[in-house]
Amino acid sequence: MDPYVYPGTNVLRNLRDFRTLRELSELEAEASSWRLSQLERRPLRGKFDIAHLQAIHRYIFQDVYPWAGELRTVDIARPGQFYFAFSHQIRPCLERTFADLQAERHLKGATAQEFCHRAAHHMGELNAIHPFRDGN
Repeated sequence: MDPYVYPGTNVLRNLRDFRTLRELSELEAEASSWRLSQLERRPLRGKFDIAHLQAIHRYIFQDVYPWAGELRTVDIARPGQFYFAFSHQIRPCLERTFADLQAERHLKGATAQEFCHRAAHHMGELNAIHPFRDGN
């Protein structure tokens, strides 16, 4: 049983108590778009680490999910595609990914081509880890 969804549904528990995917999708799109526009104007300062990632997620989804910014505690997969990192592996996988990024000096000084290649790699790693129940 997934504690993040309302019983008997696949609708994520949310702060508005919406019980349909349509309502939740509209809320998430509207609220997160507004929060992302705010981040463009005033980025959250941080060390590009787990705490920073959690703060960004919390900021973007604070109007939607009570668990915004919290690392997921359940295992999830895309049906017929692949599994994301098991929940007990999230923190160590993130630590490795952010250590790799730090070792590359957060891509400072990279050429445009190098930046694109390495940024895509790191984003792919974060997606494979999928640290949050939604909003990755």
